[in-house]
Amino acid sequence: MLPAEIRTWLSQRGITDEVADRAQLRWEGKLVIPIHGMQDEFRFNKYRRHPDDPALPKYWSDNGSHPELYGWRNIRTGISPLVICEGELDRLSLESNGIAAVTSTHGAGSLRTEWLSRIPEDVDVYLCLDSDGAGLSAAATAMANLSRAKLILLPVKDVGEFFGTGHSRDEFRTLMANAASHMTVFTGARKEGI
Repeated sequence: MLPAEIRTWLSQRGITDEVADRAQLRWEGKLVIPIHGMQDEFRFNKYRRHPDDPALPKYWSDNGSHPELYGWRNIRTGISPLVICEGELDRLSLESNGIAAVTSTHGAGSLRTEWLSRIPEDVDVYLCLDSDGAGLSAAATAMANLSRAKLILLPVKDVGEFFGTGHSRDEFRTLMANAASHMTVFTGARKEGI
C-alpha cells in the first residue's frame, strides 16, 4: 500500500517498513495516517503531502477532527520509558528505534492535561518536542502538569531530522540519560536560541 519511493522517504526519516505497516500507513496521492482513540477505535485520518509537493499544506486532517493522542496503546499498556514527541512521523521514527512514544495530532500546543494524567505513575516520561518556540512552550506547559517528566533537547529541529541525519538509537538513549528534570533548563535553552 506504500510505493517504494514513499517507503524510501519514510526510511530516510528513520521509519522502518515494519512500523509503517503496523501503523497502517497508506498512499493515496498523499500519505494517510489512521488515527485511533483511547480504546483503539478509528477516529479520523491525518494526511501528509508528498515531500516534493509544495502546492498542498504539509499536514491536514479529515474535516471535523479534534485533537487526539496518537499512540494510546503505549499509555494503556504502561510501557516505560515513554517519550512525548511532536508529530505522527516523529512518533513512528521513535517506535522504529525501539522507543515507545505518543504525540498530539494537532501540534505541540494541543497536548491535553487529561491525556498526561492517564500516564501510569511508574512510567518514566520524557518530552522531546521540536526545538522551536512552540515546542519549548508546550514542553514547559507539559512539565508543569507532569512534574516527573524529563526534557530532551535535540541538537536538530526534530526527531525525524535526528534519525534522518544519521544519529543512532544509542545516541538518542544517551540524550534520554542526560535529560533534565527541572524547569531551569528552559532559561538556558532560550538564551541559546534553541
